[in-house]
Amino acid sequence: MFFVGLLAGIILALAAMMGIYVGAPEWLEQVATRHRERITLAPLVAEAERLSISYNQLAAKPQDFLGKPVLWCVDHPDVGGRAYLEGKPSQPLAFSNSDVLPPTGSRGGHCVKMLAVVESSASLHYLGTP
Repeated sequence: MFFVGLLAGIILALAAMMGIYVGAPEWLEQVATRHRERITLAPLVAEAERLSISYNQLAAKPQDFLGKPVLWCVDHPDVGGRAYLEGKPSQPLAFSNSDVLPPTGSRGGHCVKMLAVVESSASLHYLGTP
């Protein structure tokens, strides 16, 4: 992960120095956007990793975790469909902004690490994929 971020930073720096960023190919703009997103999310990712809130902890005492970040591997097979934890449909997740969740594929078992903040006892707010 670090290497990818470093490589993206080097590519962006070289492109800027060479004056080719303006009108750059779409993929370069996507790399730059992804790099900025990762930098922005980094402090919350670190806090989520430090807290290591589990699904069971949140389910038992949701009020203790309001406003806290979680970093979980989430399955979200269909856009607008239901999301659940790490291939476990028995552990459903509700997102207040589920319309922006990235789909993780139509087959189960393909979870994607997602960063979210606990909004209420029954809802998370998706922030991004670190």
